[in-house]
Amino acid sequence: MNNHSKRVLTSILLLPLLLLIICFGSDAIFNIFIAICILICMKEFYSLMEAGGVICFELLGTLLGIGLAIAFMFRKSEWIFLALTSSALIMFLRPLFSSSDLSGSIPKLGGTVLGVLYIPWMMGFLILIRGLNRGIGLIIYLLAIIWADDILAYYTGRLLGKHPLCPRISPKKTVEGMMGGLIGSMLAAMVFGKLLAKEASIFTSAIIGLSVGSFGQLGDLCESVLKRWAGAKESGAILPGHGGLLDRIDGLIFSAPVFYFILSCGRFF
Repeated sequence: MNNHSKRVLTSILLLPLLLLIICFGSDAIFNIFIAICILICMKEFYSLMEAGGVICFELLGTLLGIGLAIAFMFRKSEWIFLALTSSALIMFLRPLFSSSDLSGSIPKLGGTVLGVLYIPWMMGFLILIRGLNRGIGLIIYLLAIIWADDILAYYTGRLLGKHPLCPRISPKKTVEGMMGGLIGSMLAAMVFGKLLAKEASIFTSAIIGLSVGSFGQLGDLCESVLKRWAGAKESGAILPGHGGLLDRIDGLIFSAPVFYFILSCGRFF
């Protein structure tokens, strides 16, 4: 079975389980699911950092990341900022209790902080979105945009791609693929926007799709930068055909905070 077939088969097998958790799982089940995803992604992230020569304070970063996720679960903004502030303070105090020299501690510190901000901070917004009015529908809406972006970008790039987008970072990505992905994200936003709320404006939905899709592609490129720096093809091997979990949800990680911000700025649904 080639890599593309594995990719499709994995998606088909995991999609029903994912929709089951989102649509029929309680808030607690959804939050635990996100927490597990955070743990897996942080493990993959710190493994990439190690492959690049930076061995982070993985246990400390993971514990702080879970603490930040718990703050999101209680939906208390002051708790979230307290968790972030406490994380930063503990991180900067960590070298004082380390036997290693500061020249080695500072890169470790930077990588550890980056892991906390990149994974649990951004993924925590999925918990906030689920807690909004029509939260289940909004999560499906966000996923539909990201999936349409990924699928259209992949197949448009394969069929029509001629102009490299970022050859130094990701040689296979093309300008045509990027444009196809953005068109797919806008179409998905317009279709699912009407299903979610009949009063949703087509124009507003298209703008939401373009914004979310753009940041989704940016998240994909940022993870590609990390893998290129680390000299790794994938972040892991937990998902056959896709690589690691971080490879699969890199776009979602970047788009979730943007989507929550858009929803907070006005009543769209």
